[in-house]
Amino acid sequence: MAIDRYILIGHEVVPFDIGEPGDPDYGDKLVAWAKAFEETDRRVAFTTVGVVDVSTVFLGLDHAWFGGAPQIFETMVFIDHESVECERCATWAQAEAQHQAVVDAVTPLVNQAGQITRSTLRAVFARGQQQEDKGNDAAGQQPEHD
Repeated sequence: MAIDRYILIGHEVVPFDIGEPGDPDYGDKLVAWAKAFEETDRRVAFTTVGVVDVSTVFLGLDHAWFGGAPQIFETMVFIDHESVECERCATWAQAEAQHQAVVDAVTPLVNQAGQITRSTLRAVFARGQQQEDKGNDAAGQQPEHD
């Protein structure tokens, strides 16, 4: 089984091997991972722009369901506490950059009253994903999926 659990030591991502179900120490290792995860400050950044919240956190579990680099950090965009967009990456530095890029994309869209529509926000991220997919296709790469 591939390692799919990670812990943070500072900003360093460290794989955490819990073994296989049925191993004699599997339960103890799973509990040790959960405890380390619980005791870690997982927040990379949190920014509010009008009614939009951008939150970037360490997930602890690999969300790269289709292979590729581990996707263990997640930036989520919320409007009125409802998720609108989600992007993932592999490292703390990438997570910081991803968070700032999302904040930079959202900021000019929020009107003077601090409002934005979900459809406007979704359209912006859909266009960005289409451009990223075209760039991957031109380079002969497969687009990554969440």
